[in-house]
Amino acid sequence: MYKECSIVITARYHATLLSRIAGIFNKRRLDITALQYHLIQGGKMEMTLKVELEESKRPNLMAQLNKQVDILKIQFISNEIME
Repeated sequence: MYKECSIVITARYHATLLSRIAGIFNKRRLDITALQYHLIQGGKMEMTLKVELEESKRPNLMAQLNKQVDILKIQFISNEIME
């Protein structure tokens, strides 16, 4: 069963980062329904993505996102923060 959740990613800013993250979601046929991002101190960026995700796919998604060298931190949060 799919459940809507939000993912907050803190990463070093790199021009191709957003494209690479979108590719990870696209490869797994996960639609990003909302995206917010902004730059923070020290050349870093913070992205909040809203997706529908099966709980069983979450560990695999976390592993794939953690393989990206620019990603510093990943948090799964409730969808109330984006609404």
